[in-house]
Order: sequence, then structure tokens, then C-alpha cells
Amino acid sequence: MTNNYLTNMFQCPILHVSVPNWEEKKPKLLELCELQEFSPAENYIKGAKGSPNNSVDTTFFYANDNHSKKSDLLLKTEIASILKEELEAVEDTFEVNFKNIDLAWFQTEKENMFHGIHNHGYGAFSVVCYLEYNRQLHTPVHFLCPYNNLFTGEVDYFIPQHVDEGSMLFFPSSINHFTTPNKSQVERKVLSFNIDFDWRPRN
Repeated sequence: MTNNYLTNMFQCPILHVSVPNWEEKKPKLLELCELQEFSPAENYIKGAKGSPNNSVDTTFFYANDNHSKKSDLLLKTEIASILKEELEAVEDTFEVNFKNIDLAWFQTEKENMFHGIHNHGYGAFSVVCYLEYNRQLHTPVHFLCPYNNLFTGEVDYFIPQHVDEGSMLFFPSSINHFTTPNKSQVERKVLSFNIDFDWRPRN
């Protein structure tokens, strides 16, 4: 038979970018973080005594109101300006045109905190930028495969490699992901945001 072939039916992209000039950009992003009000994990989830909290300290719940010293619109505008080169890398890699940052928030995972399985909807890219991260103590975000393993029936997951402070991960918003408990006393801090884009017309 001449039409025999073996191929992968589905693919899911993820882009890892190491932020250039990180020592210059990091303090600018942390300054923006300090202007945002965090909602502590204990405000909305009460874990059993001695058990990890299935949550994080986050600015997500205040992203669209007036709690913070920097408005949502200004925050997104300044993030886009600071990370202009990185957003251009996304445009070039995926052949899209960046429109705007849809929502941006910071989160901190203290000792024993982790983020449960979730996704950010569909039709956009989501981003994680590691602001304070020690690769000897911390683990990066884990991504769940949308379908079970063909042979075992188990749920497969993907752990991105070479993640360090200053790493940015760009991935489809619809992919479920989570973090494992921070087993150190050193905080793991990230900036997250969703970006809207337009597909470039094919020639």
C-alpha cells in the first residue's frame, strides 16, 4: 500500500523565552507588583490544619476593581511596554498579531501553597513569567494532556524544562495546568496574564 504513514494527530505548542535584560526588567515588574493588593489564600480557602492550602496569595480577584494603586488598564499597558520584545517573539513564532493584554495578575506561593488544576478559558494565549524563582527549591507549572494515555489510560502531564527566574512560558489558555506545593520557605512569585491576538492572514 502506498498510503501508509505514521504521524501525530494533535499538537499543542508551548514557547519558553528567557527574558533578555532581566536584571533591568525584574525590578520594574516587581514595582508594579508592589502597587497591587493581594488577596491572601486564607480569605477564600480554609485548608485542614497541617495540610497545604490549595491556593495562592494573588491579585487576581482585585484585577478589575479599585483596590490597587495602579489601575488594571495602566498595569496591562506597562507590562506590555516592559515585555515588548517577548510579545514580539510570540508574534513571530506563532504568526499572530498581538492585540492587547486581556487580564494580568501576580501571585505568590509561600511554603506548602500550590495552585490546583485550572485553565484560563479558550481563544487566547496565557503567560507565566517567573519573577522570583529558585530552580533548586521550586518547580514550574505542570500541564495536563487533554486526553488520556493511549496505552495506560493514565493522565499524562508535561513539565517545561530550563525554567528559571526570568523565564516566560506562552501556552494556549485552554490547557489545564497546576503547580505542586512549594516545599521551601522561599516564596515563588510569578506574573500571569492572558493575551488576545489576531491570526495573520495566510498568503
